[in-house]
Amino acid sequence: MEYLSRKLGALKENPNFNYHPRCEKLSITHLMFADDLLLFARADMSSVDLMFQAFKEFSAASGLAANLDKSNVYFAGINDDEKDRLQQILHIPVGNFPFKYLGVPLQVRKLFYSECKPLIAKVVARIQLWTAKKLSYAGRSQLISSVLQGIQLYWSQIFLLPKKVLREIQSILRSFLWSGTSDSRKALVAWDDLCYKKTSGGLNFKESITWNTAAIGKFFWALAQKQDRLWIKWLHAYYIKRRDVWSMEIPKRLSWALKKILEARNHLENPMQCLQFEHDGKFSIKSSIGF
Repeated sequence: MEYLSRKLGALKENPNFNYHPRCEKLSITHLMFADDLLLFARADMSSVDLMFQAFKEFSAASGLAANLDKSNVYFAGINDDEKDRLQQILHIPVGNFPFKYLGVPLQVRKLFYSECKPLIAKVVARIQLWTAKKLSYAGRSQLISSVLQGIQLYWSQIFLLPKKVLREIQSILRSFLWSGTSDSRKALVAWDDLCYKKTSGGLNFKESITWNTAAIGKFFWALAQKQDRLWIKWLHAYYIKRRDVWSMEIPKRLSWALKKILEARNHLENPMQCLQFEHDGKFSIKSSIGF
């Protein structure tokens, strides 16, 4: 993979190669995770051909070839004639958004209820495996806390999920706790009370909507602190541009997901507003920062 990175990185030295319009400032040609590879280039013949040739040279040297039948190419901002010409070079099926990656759908617009049905179905399917077993309340509460909410929280820490989806999952978990099935049953204790800590009489469940908002707030906090992550550098390079993320106007060109990350600042306190300066030049924290 190091050799592949060097081959793709060397493309910037070729005057016939053009970066993707949103990759040039950070010299991004590719991203890799496990056995997945994403390549980025401007949609012109020379750039696509050079990138594809670099990958072919890597394959010839390493013996690692891509499965083109399982690969996809995504176009944006070009007409159908240009797409057809590029397809003659690539011979890769054209993909469409959203597509699933690491078990979650990737897209730039708001997630609809229908696109979250796999999440709901996964929770229900897991419950159905357990309903034949005689589980106590304690056993069901442990499964909710450690397994079922974990499935939901995986999505919740990536997207701001529709409230309808979160409420439906909450209803399924509540029914499982009191009846052992996903059918509707009357709860003996309000769900909000079960979300209290055990020391306060609850079961330490996570309140879905609040937790989802907090998880997205962590993205904004990382953005505001300019943590050393590629997506944060990319946002600062193309959209924030040295502006203060706490007070800047949210760019209209941002995707829905990125807008929601910036809007999370409404639930956070600016640390600079929480500093109490003293006359001797020292300062102390006036109040805790958080939700």
